[in-house]
This record gives sequence, C-alpha cells and structure tokens, in this order.
Amino acid sequence: MVEINPDTGKSIGSVSHIYGGGYQSIEAPYITRDGNYYYLYVNRGTCCDGLNSSYYVQVGRSTSITGPYTGWRTLLPNSDGRYRGPGHIGLLQEGSCSYVSVHYYDAADNGNAKLDILRLNYSGGWPQLTRNFTPGNCTVTGSAVPNGTYVIEARHSGRAISSVGHAYTNGAMTEQRTYGGSPAQRWNVTNLGNGYYSIVNMASGRSLDVWELSPDLGASIAQWEYWAGDGQQWALESVGDGHFRIRSRLSGHVLDIESISSANGASIIQWSVTGNTNQHFRFVAP
Repeated sequence: MVEINPDTGKSIGSVSHIYGGGYQSIEAPYITRDGNYYYLYVNRGTCCDGLNSSYYVQVGRSTSITGPYTGWRTLLPNSDGRYRGPGHIGLLQEGSCSYVSVHYYDAADNGNAKLDILRLNYSGGWPQLTRNFTPGNCTVTGSAVPNGTYVIEARHSGRAISSVGHAYTNGAMTEQRTYGGSPAQRWNVTNLGNGYYSIVNMASGRSLDVWELSPDLGASIAQWEYWAGDGQQWALESVGDGHFRIRSRLSGHVLDIESISSANGASIIQWSVTGNTNQHFRFVAP
C-alpha cells in the first residue's frame, strides 16, 4: 500500500506491505470501508484458463486500513452455477447504492469471459453480494445516509454544495450552485463508525472543513486535506422527508446557506439551528 497525493497523482512516501507473501496465491487486492471496518478483497487460485480457472474471491477485515486483516472468508466461490473463476473486485457507487464488478467465465456460453455486476450490502459486520437486485433510485429517502457518492442539495434552493470555482486547493471555500455534473459538486460520504461522517470532495479529494477550526457562528465552510479532525467530522441528523441537518462535531453548529439566499454563489457557513430550510439538505445520486 502507498499513499497518493491527490494533487499530483504521485506517491507519497514508501510502499508498505500489509498482507501476503510467502508464495501465497493472492492477486487483485481492493479495499472498501463500512463503519468501523476496512475490508480487503483478494483473489486466490489461478486465472486465465477458461472454465478450468481456479480463481475465487475472499475478504478479510480490520479496524485499521493497514491491517492486520483477519477473519478471512470466501465471498465468491470458484463455481456458482454458470459463474466460474470470478475475479478482481471493483467498487461501483451510485448515491446510496453500492455495487461491485467482477469478471468470470460463463459455463452456459462455452466458457466465454464476461463482466458481472452484483449489489453490495453489509450485514453482521461483513460484506454481502447478490445478483438478485433491480437498479433503481439511489437517492437517500430514509433516516440514515449509507456510504456513497452524492450531490448534496439545499432544500430551499435545490442548489448543490460546491467548491468555489471548482477549486482543488486547500482553503477553497464552498458555495451553493446549480448542479452541472461537475465532480467538484459530488461528495464521497463515509460513516466513520463513531456517529459521524467524513464528506470528501470527489474532484479534489479534500474534506468539508470548518475554516480555521472556528467555533464561531458565521464561520466559513471550506475544503481541506483530510486529516480526520473534529472540524472534518459531521453528524447527519434526519429532519424527515429525506432531508438532513449537517452538524459539525467541532462546533455543534450546522451547515447553513448564508442569509437564506437561493442565489448561485451564496456562501456556506455554520450557524445555530433555526429550523429554516436553508439548513436542510438531501443526498442525491449524481
């Protein structure tokens, strides 16, 4: 494992060994997170031999991204009906819906190689995969926000939380703006397992952040490199009808569109709860 600089795409520091070695049959590692756990998916066996491939997928978990990963179990067996030799888990996210992609050999079609999409859920602290699903509306409608990638819309204006000028830099402020499909208007929302979430900009890789760790009413909301401080942790409090207040762990204040403005470019600040709809947000699939 190696950390990547989101600005340059280049590695930071050295590569750390977290699992494997000793000539074990391990390929195609992939890590996801849900709540307190990180999940490491790996392929075992051998690939690329059609219906004779011995590939299968296992998963282990850890409370630290660098391990140790334990509790290994088989997630996708080598053979499951027409599906043979599945391999290479990849996460697909659509709003509140999580999916994975894998390749496999189709025993019902002369062993031809194909792509499979499965729905990913978590139960009892472990990932569960199913092919029995119908793609649908992945906007959050309940009282909790699943991990996912979202457009975060203000209830009073219908406009999306965005970084000003779609900036990638530390300290760029946030505003509301009509959603135009930009990655700078999409946010990766992750349950931290402690009652709070991280909210990280998809374009910049930087976190929604209380500017200068201010506890004050009216303090600006910016983006900053994620470091997991209290100013980057957010409680998502349902107010009903699929909308939420976004409350700072640092200050106890909530996100607020300044002056209840419905205009493009209105600043996002923190303020005490007023009950107004400029403090209510919904999490929408892009």
